[in-house]
Amino acid sequence: MELARSTYYDERKGQPIEEARAEFPRYGYRRVAAQLREDGIVVNHKKVMRLMKEHGLTVQPRRRYVVTTDSDHGGPVFPDLAKEVTPTGPNQLWVADITYIAIARGFVYLEVGSRVDDGLEVMAAPQAKGKRAMTTYIVLVNWTERGMQEVKKSPQRLDAAKKMLKQMGGEIKSVYMTMGEYDLVVVCEASDDAVAARFALQLGMLGNVRTQTLKAFPEAAYREIIASLG
Repeated sequence: MELARSTYYDERKGQPIEEARAEFPRYGYRRVAAQLREDGIVVNHKKVMRLMKEHGLTVQPRRRYVVTTDSDHGGPVFPDLAKEVTPTGPNQLWVADITYIAIARGFVYLEVGSRVDDGLEVMAAPQAKGKRAMTTYIVLVNWTERGMQEVKKSPQRLDAAKKMLKQMGGEIKSVYMTMGEYDLVVVCEASDDAVAARFALQLGMLGNVRTQTLKAFPEAAYREIIASLG
């Protein structure tokens, strides 16, 4: 019988590999090779990898699953208004969805809106982005010694800060000079905490102010949070 000598050795090593995988189902080829060596079987990890592929013994990576819908809550449950709707023309039904995309540091959201139209047109992401809800932040500001020395330039620096936040996708809504612990109170909006943090860091790097940022919840959100308490 004309068979390569390696075929005989492959058959002999195949069974121990199956036994190791049965005992340790999450072992990859390197750990299986190490286990075989501990059992007195001399084998190269590359051969183990090849045999595991040939015999369908490779470990399938577990997909990260994140629960994005929490139905076990005490908040209001809104009815499905479109359950019985069958659109017959344009602009009769608008729908939206949120897609979670995994990245190294967590998850980001993909916003796309669509409408039932003659050609089922899809709105561009920038259009949807412009309509999303913004988060309110309260920035408590103190002038540094340097900022006090050049306090007459403070209005110009405020204008520059407004422009900077606008370029980040946010907006300064109102500014108050205060008497007490803080020199200024700034009410602004940003799309998320990362934008607000970057804005505060950029201000601090200029050396004219020290800031403390508070995340604010509007009255409706405050009432919803309190109502959800057990």
